[in-house]
Amino acid sequence: FEPLYFELLRQVKESFVIQADESPLVVLDEDHKDGSKRGYMWVYAGEGQVVFDYRPGRNQEAASDFLKEFSGYLQTDGYAGYNQAERENGINRLGCMAHARRYFVEALETEKAMAEEVLEMISALYEIEKETKEKNPEEILVLRKTKSLPVLETLCGYLKDLNGKVLPKSPIGQAVTYTLRQWQGLTRYASDDGRLSIDNNQVERAIRDLAIGRKNWLFAGSDEGAKRMAILYSLIGSCKLQGVEPFAYLRDLLELLARDESLVYEDLTPKTWKKRGDPQ
Repeated sequence: FEPLYFELLRQVKESFVIQADESPLVVLDEDHKDGSKRGYMWVYAGEGQVVFDYRPGRNQEAASDFLKEFSGYLQTDGYAGYNQAERENGINRLGCMAHARRYFVEALETEKAMAEEVLEMISALYEIEKETKEKNPEEILVLRKTKSLPVLETLCGYLKDLNGKVLPKSPIGQAVTYTLRQWQGLTRYASDDGRLSIDNNQVERAIRDLAIGRKNWLFAGSDEGAKRMAILYSLIGSCKLQGVEPFAYLRDLLELLARDESLVYEDLTPKTWKKRGDPQ
């Protein structure tokens, strides 16, 4: 599967926009004093496919290395680990409204009225997003400029007003600070291109399978084992995004790989496979 994984990686890197997130996992290591260490799965989704990239750490070099040939839009939760790649490649950074929203949900317990005011405006933005279904990118951009931008302007004004009134370390203060710091990235979806998304929930849905898996398999046996895990999660996750049944896909893929040495891997990723029809 490894050559197919690299082809999948190439296709994701050609996306107009890549959504990214990262998640830890335990990796066994007999040379470590505790017998295990923390590694990370960096997850990148684009154009309906997903790639899991295992790295021993969470430093900026991991994202910078993966994204060194990419120069489109990158959507993240604001983690600074992507800053180096953004600077080096001239990447346009997008924020995630769902992450901003969570901060205000957490603030409901202590500052209900202020948090609710913000959440209502964010809900209005998501209601507008429901209207984008079945529209082409040009129509979506017009809709967002007409309806979403005014809501965003009102929200920005309200947040700036709150910023001078709330305690910086309080839940509502942290929510306001995070959102204002991410403001340019959070609003680009409504002003730049209709192909952009309000949040990076696509990659979060893909990473959820890893989170569920950790409760079952508990750890990877080694760094190499984690890399093999990344290959399988990438193929299965891409199948799910494309609506291809994973078991049938992998079964037919193994049969093909066993009997045909002249395969073109570009034709075998879940997305390109689907164009030819689901595996039988």
